Amino acid sequence: MSTQKLLLLLWVGISVFVLRDVAASSIVFTSAPRGEFGEIRLPDIYVMSFDGGNVKQLTQTLAPEWGPKWSPDGKYILFVRDVLATSRRQSDIFIMDADGRNEQRLTYHPADDGFPTWSPDGKQIAFSSGRSGNIEIHLMDLASREITQLTDNEKAGGFSSKPNFSPDGTHIVYEQVIRNAGRQIYIIDVKTRAARNFLPQHIGGNRYTPRFSPDGKYLLYSEVEYRVEPGAIRRTANRLIVVNNRGKGRKVLKIPKNWRFEAASWAAQGTEILIAAMPNGLGGPLVPPNLDIYRYRLSTGQLTQLTNHPHSDSAPHWTRHALSVSSQGKVKTHWGAVKTEK
Repeated sequence: MSTQKLLLLLWVGISVFVLRDVAASSIVFTSAPRGEFGEIRLPDIYVMSFDGGNVKQLTQTLAPEWGPKWSPDGKYILFVRDVLATSRRQSDIFIMDADGRNEQRLTYHPADDGFPTWSPDGKQIAFSSGRSGNIEIHLMDLASREITQLTDNEKAGGFSSKPNFSPDGTHIVYEQVIRNAGRQIYIIDVKTRAARNFLPQHIGGNRYTPRFSPDGKYLLYSEVEYRVEPGAIRRTANRLIVVNNRGKGRKVLKIPKNWRFEAASWAAQGTEILIAAMPNGLGGPLVPPNLDIYRYRLSTGQLTQLTNHPHSDSAPHWTRHALSVSSQGKVKTHWGAVKTEK
């Protein structure tokens, strides 16, 4: 065999190996898997491809991590870590490269900081924090690390949490807890700081985790109802809902009625939704559920299971960028991921 042919075969072999390892690692999520001897580990950050394959672990620490979010360009991941303080746990916001390297801590305040989200240009993050004495939405300029408070609940009572930018960066939707009225969805103008109720008040339930679609035309959120019993609070109903950006045209997604879900976000340029859910999870006590991640296709209502794990997989977040996540220095996790159509 000639040297030229040998080099060609070697190049082809290397290319195939590299292509196998270059997954479209488009979903970042949190998981708390069981260890070698059955012990439950604290949650870490993972990535996987859009079909649920090529799962890789990015963080492996002694502290729980949660709430990962891709940057708009897919190069970075925001997440929250519960760091140990003197007599209590304290959550702060961190950033790392898409492959889990070059981790940096963004907040150091003794109050809890959480639920970070990126501005569309990637220059700011919005997050909830109790640093003012109330839980409010704050903005951080990433270049200067300067932080400003956006919402103000001091007089009205309640608190603000789980922000999400509109695609044009001019507004933020968020959960607003109102005294004696549960959780509602509000929207605030980033420049003027004028806030208003995005939807008519919902009596008898709570609304959670509003998220703008990638094109800004729609809003995704969930509604949850509870029943209070002696010694227990039980979730009796939950719905995933899409409305247009004026709060009209309410559409309830066809999620099985007995499913319990904890998180949902847009995927595939707004044609699908990622859901962390537990089939047959409604009606039980509000203990931490055993969640898996599913894809929901809006055009057909088809559900595709992406993970099948003995402990919870949650907080999925999608990026449109196909990413190469090197396994060097990271833990490659082999799960029996079930990729079946439901």
